[in-house]
Amino acid sequence: MQNRTSYRILRALALAGLAALTLSTHVFVAADRVRVKVLEAPTRATAGLVRATTAGFPQVNALRPPFALIARINFHSAGTGPFSIAVDGAPVCERYVAGGGSRKVDCVVAGRWNPTIEHEVAIQGPPTAWTLDYLELATHHGNTDGVHFMLVLPAASGHYVRPALGWVIATWLMLTAAILLLPAPPPLPHWIGLVYRVVVGAVVLELALSLCSQWISNYRIVLSAGTFTRLLVLLFVPRLWAAGRLLSQTGATDVERRPIAPWNAGLVIALVLSVSGLFA
Repeated sequence: MQNRTSYRILRALALAGLAALTLSTHVFVAADRVRVKVLEAPTRATAGLVRATTAGFPQVNALRPPFALIARINFHSAGTGPFSIAVDGAPVCERYVAGGGSRKVDCVVAGRWNPTIEHEVAIQGPPTAWTLDYLELATHHGNTDGVHFMLVLPAASGHYVRPALGWVIATWLMLTAAILLLPAPPPLPHWIGLVYRVVVGAVVLELALSLCSQWISNYRIVLSAGTFTRLLVLLFVPRLWAAGRLLSQTGATDVERRPIAPWNAGLVIALVLSVSGLFA
């Protein structure tokens, strides 16, 4: 029995610790989002070269390396062709682009960047026909908005504000208490249980991919604090529902049999709701 209790405590501490680690490293409470569309109209290459400048785009002054360079290249020949991209004469990346359509190319500007001067982006490709359909300099490669707010940054980027250490510790303690104290839910109907398992799998996979993103790809995936909180609440929905039912029971028999459980459940629910409100 003692070994089982120790295992439950260690498991709760470990799971809550992983969530706290994600919160402290891959969750933002504020982030600058700058997108400068340097070129939106297709430009044909001359002798295999396209040049674009940031003249007339003062927003680039807000960019700080590492930041994203996003291009769409339409290579008209069959097969693939080599392309090299340079900013202010410094090589940024080299890519092979497949022919037959407009292809997205993601690069990262990580070298020196003087925000007070006009910049030039040069894309060198094959001498055959191709066009640069789009060119953008941005703090991030992509994002989602709304209820699920996520940013896809360059892997080495740290240009976002993380939660304060105090909130990370409070979240770790709150999650540990939730895992240990919230009552186990009753068995769910088959189809509801199946849907819930799918949701849990998707949430856990997203949190794991976010935490490991910069090591397994060229990107760093970060979630807003509100999104992170909503994902965690989803994981605890059955336990929170069971705790709510326990608190609403008025039968004296249950209260006498488990005199402290309602107080534990109520305390954890209050903590979850307070933290959710602050991070939303």
